[in-house]
Amino acid sequence: MNTRRNQILAGMLVVQAVIVVIALFPRSNASATSADPLLAAVATGGLQSFTITDGEGESLTLAKDGDTWVLPESDGYPADETKVEELVEKLGKITGARVVTKTPGSHRRLKVHAEEFERRLDMKMGDDVTMFVGSSVGARSAHVRPDDGDEVYLASDLSSWQMSTGENSWIDTVYLTIEKDAVTKILLRNDSGALEFVKDEESGWSLAGLGDDEEFDEAKLTTLLNRVSSLRMSKPLGREEKPEYGLAQPAATVTVTTKVGEDGENTYTLKVGARASDEDDFVVRSSESMYHVEVSKWTAEDFTTKKREDYIKAPADGS
Repeated sequence: MNTRRNQILAGMLVVQAVIVVIALFPRSNASATSADPLLAAVATGGLQSFTITDGEGESLTLAKDGDTWVLPESDGYPADETKVEELVEKLGKITGARVVTKTPGSHRRLKVHAEEFERRLDMKMGDDVTMFVGSSVGARSAHVRPDDGDEVYLASDLSSWQMSTGENSWIDTVYLTIEKDAVTKILLRNDSGALEFVKDEESGWSLAGLGDDEEFDEAKLTTLLNRVSSLRMSKPLGREEKPEYGLAQPAATVTVTTKVGEDGENTYTLKVGARASDEDDFVVRSSESMYHVEVSKWTAEDFTTKKREDYIKAPADGS
């Protein structure tokens, strides 16, 4: 009799243990649709634009212009297609297979709450959809939650740091490229005057207007030559030339001449305007681009502050 009762009690304990495991263990959502994409329109190429907002309220929008991704807030400046499509592909692969919780009380802790999140994605693809991307699990997974439900899922190969709100994370930051070996002349004008550098095929670079007791320091020209041949931006601004850009009376103008073939040449003009609103960057416009951009002050100051003395060798000691 006692043996029979013990067997019944043991069976009840096993059933209770199974119930506890089912209730508490993170579910894989083994329904027929668990492996389907949560963002079906993204997976099928229907995403037309999305806005990334970080926890500090900074945001950035990327949108389709035909078949090309652009930054609409910068007059459609072209985005780096590879970078954007890499994120879109990862979003399209998110499924409901790994449910972490269905409890709203855990949303803040997992950083997928409407008021506390790592990233919020507002996506336009037929119906507008918002998804919150939260805390990371290891290096290659993150918690995500569509805003139309309480379920939080674990998304593989995704993290909030892949969703920067900085423009330079989504573009090719090289603004102007000139073949350095083809450059034959650089004319730099700023508040200190005009500097003209000329390259001779045999003797190399020289500075116009040298005195008899002066010697040009060609090594000092290297930084300037590198800047004009591969100029990097901080971010694009747009096509319209606004008065606050200061380009009507630029702080510096650089004119670069390159050799083309035996007798031809090309001329490039670069204007450096006023400091940008954050006072760390300067506004720049190249004759080769429709867009005004910002460059770092360290780059701009190589154009705006250089003077003749910077390119003259110092006299030897005792001379």
